[in-house]
Amino acid sequence: MMIIATTREQKVAMTTPPSNADVPVSDSAEESLSKHPIATGIEGLDFVLQGGLPAGRPTLLRGAAGTGKTVIALTFLCRGIAAGDNGVLVTFDESPEALLEHAEGFGFPARRHRAEGNLRILDMRPDRNEVQVGDTIELTAILARIGHALDSTGATRLVLDAIDAMEAGFESSQSLRAELTRVFDWIRDRGVTSLITTGEHAEFSARYGLEDYIADCVIALKQEVNHRVMTRVLRVVKRRGRGHGTNEYPFLLDTEGLFLVPVTGTVLGAPVSDQRLSTGIPGLDAHAGRTGPVPGLHHPALRSSRDRQDQHRL
Repeated sequence: MMIIATTREQKVAMTTPPSNADVPVSDSAEESLSKHPIATGIEGLDFVLQGGLPAGRPTLLRGAAGTGKTVIALTFLCRGIAAGDNGVLVTFDESPEALLEHAEGFGFPARRHRAEGNLRILDMRPDRNEVQVGDTIELTAILARIGHALDSTGATRLVLDAIDAMEAGFESSQSLRAELTRVFDWIRDRGVTSLITTGEHAEFSARYGLEDYIADCVIALKQEVNHRVMTRVLRVVKRRGRGHGTNEYPFLLDTEGLFLVPVTGTVLGAPVSDQRLSTGIPGLDAHAGRTGPVPGLHHPALRSSRDRQDQHRL
């Protein structure tokens, strides 16, 4: 695995990745392709996705605990708000206050966005005593609340965080699959760009067909430990209607958020000095470029010459 070494202060130029969309697509995929992708606010991820998330369609973000799902979701919302797109965050697991703390910890002014009406957080943690109908959870009231929040805020970005937490509220897996399909179809009908997070436990997304049938885009996150060093990696599993990067991409996650620089997309644009420093040896200067080597660069020939001089001294 290749990892590029750089810092957050450095600006990294990126090329456009080759498209893998040279195959016939369905009518719905063509409609999605005709819309400009919605940027996530994470430059490296937008590069891998060739512009961003599918506009007006659901994207599934899956990964185990600690892989960065919530950070990506908060970045998608908060940087979207900074760009003028209001957002709605629906939580099925953590409390709204905990999510606000997470966002503030990564430098996003989520509380200010909420106070100004640009961010709406809905607490949808399952409560069987309130939303149980028969042996299943009825989603009509939940979708109505989400729809009202979208309408009242004019939001164009939606995050459903930890949707797999709904599993505990259903006794029948068939009922849950039908309701999840209904949620994804509802998102498409609303035309809101959505990011839906889920964990990896018990192959939740595979068991309910979220990747194969329901989601238009699937992003997988995981942690790898090699030689006692942990690395987080991201991979786009699928994206209907548009090409995408197909490799696994390492990324950093710290107090400044998520930092992803795909090696295949970087452009080395560092300027080279036109100054020359003489070695004091005319023949060696000529070998290094007439007037001497470039300062700050490693020169094997110069190194070899110095080594030979040291050997003569010995």
